[in-house]
Amino acid sequence: MKPRKRTGRPKGALGPVAVSILGALSGSPMTATALARKLKLRASAARYTCSRLEAAGLLTIVDRVKVSGSHKPVACYARTAAHQISQPCQLPMLFFAGRA
Repeated sequence: MKPRKRTGRPKGALGPVAVSILGALSGSPMTATALARKLKLRASAARYTCSRLEAAGLLTIVDRVKVSGSHKPVACYARTAAHQISQPCQLPMLFFAGRA
């Protein structure tokens, strides 16, 4: 049996959810749940993407806050200074390109 050929985006390329999260974090730090609400995503998708972006060094945890109803403190994410995007005004257009 032949191995499957990988399709989709090139390795290391950011997907539309990651791009929109980086764009939303150009201002103040936010929790993954707040990002999910703002970007109309599922909370699990926002948490997963934030953890992947943190592992890649594009986001950093700047604080952990206690939220009612949560047993553990929740991470507040911000973009790292080394990975600031030079033209953040173009990011929302990438996120909303396919939506009416």
